[in-house]
Amino acid sequence: MMPTADRIQKDPSRGARKSPSYTADLDFRAVGPALHILQLNVEELPAAKRVVIQSLAETHRIHVICLEETHIDSATSNCYTIRGAPIIGR
Repeated sequence: MMPTADRIQKDPSRGARKSPSYTADLDFRAVGPALHILQLNVEELPAAKRVVIQSLAETHRIHVICLEETHIDSATSNCYTIRGAPIIGR
């Protein structure tokens, strides 16, 4: 069932007047290169997942990889590697 015309919300920005000093190019400015972050909840970290993560990181030029729920003991964390990425754990 469709809502009646009086119950449809109108877009508040439609017909709104913009400030005369507003220019689209001032709305957003890149001040430098973008930081690319890959965040995943991996639920363990077998070799197959590390290969996929490494491939994603290379393809998308990822700078920081954040992995959650790796279930890796801190004593053995130095055994795990993702090529090109130092692993820092807590």
